[in-house]
Amino acid sequence: MIVELRDGRRLDSGAMQASGDPARPMTYKTEREKFRTLTGTRFGARFARLLEATVDALAEPNVSESMLCERVLNAPPLEL
Repeated sequence: MIVELRDGRRLDSGAMQASGDPARPMTYKTEREKFRTLTGTRFGARFARLLEATVDALAEPNVSESMLCERVLNAPPLEL
């Protein structure tokens, strides 16, 4: 980001890469924390935990993604 000041000086932050970018991959723990924070902020911590557990269950044999679809489609109203 470059900002030009009224006096003509230019401030340059340099290249910025977000965490999760291929050049800066997130750890498993950081990825989970980000999911919980973003989901919990919009839908509440309880729903975030429920959705996370539902996604985790997909790794189990004979578990269908239909439960995940049901959870997402019946998400609580957004918390504003």
